[in-house]
Amino acid sequence: MQQLLQVVGTQDALAARLHRSQGWVSQRLALLGLTPELKEKLVSGEESAELLRRVGNKKPDEQAKHLEHLKAKKTAAKRVPAPAQSSAPTAGEREAEAEAAASTDESHYGVMKTAKDAGAIVKTCGCGLPAWVR
Repeated sequence: MQQLLQVVGTQDALAARLHRSQGWVSQRLALLGLTPELKEKLVSGEESAELLRRVGNKKPDEQAKHLEHLKAKKTAAKRVPAPAQSSAPTAGEREAEAEAAASTDESHYGVMKTAKDAGAIVKTCGCGLPAWVR
């Protein structure tokens, strides 16, 4: 892939030649830039390609340190408590809403006026729905 990049000149041109996105090419090139130790971890499945793609563009002597930083950051993100749940309506509130909706024009669930109320003439398709709904 690196040889093809040298031939075609840019990642965009290489992506077009391989029928892939520029991002895909960039990610694969980053994996090729990994140190042999990190390549081995990728092959063995010890480390994910997702993390290693973000490390591959670093200098070889910084890659292991950056990988540990990303792993620590990912672990810390998992420990963040879940946001408080929003106040969902109680069963009584849901029943009241349902009753209020039932008392309105059920054909439109109270959202829109009927064609008669709006003063418009609407052609129907025989099923009771406006023709434009079909």
